[in-house]
Amino acid sequence: TDRDKKAKETQGEGAAAAVNQKDQRERERADREALQRVVFLKTGDTVKMVNVKTGIADTTHMEVTEGLKKDDEIVSGPFSIITRVLKDGDKVKIEPPKKPVEKKK
Repeated sequence: TDRDKKAKETQGEGAAAAVNQKDQRERERADREALQRVVFLKTGDTVKMVNVKTGIADTTHMEVTEGLKKDDEIVSGPFSIITRVLKDGDKVKIEPPKKPVEKKK
């Protein structure tokens, strides 16, 4: 039963594994909280890295609750470029969004 399983986890190897898992989850949570949340703000023809606070998020969208003004232009692009290539002060060129390919009927 679940009760027996939980009782065994508090003894011997099970207890050590349970503690290690708990410690790991706490470390991962602390790491996530320590991450800096930034966006790249377009200023003229360069970008400026700006710290922001975030709110609700899902797999494709994230609410920014602090750090931006109404008319700020934010640079977006492929994850690998934004996270690994783009740096504070880099020059950027804005390209119009690519139109999705129409599906044939």
